[in-house]
Amino acid sequence: MIAGGIVTAAMLPLLIYGSVRVAQADDLDGKLVQGTRYLLPAFVLFAAGVPMLGMGIELWVQRKQYVRAPALLQPQVARTPHGSWTGGLALRF
Repeated sequence: MIAGGIVTAAMLPLLIYGSVRVAQADDLDGKLVQGTRYLLPAFVLFAAGVPMLGMGIELWVQRKQYVRAPALLQPQVARTPHGSWTGGLALRF
């Protein structure tokens, strides 16, 4: 999740600067070329960062649910090798 956030955050300045440069371009001049030089890496970082961020959030939610789940004490009855019965509680994780 942290890597996805860093990659996505690194994409934002490139996306903003490239978009401004492309918006300022009149024709096929240097501003348009310079803007696309910034937009292409921004799209690559976006395509890499958003899935990492999504998977990180999903794993974080699963971990939180796992940590919050209480350990269960369940009754247990078993037999010993000598043939007697034992009763007690089994701790289930």
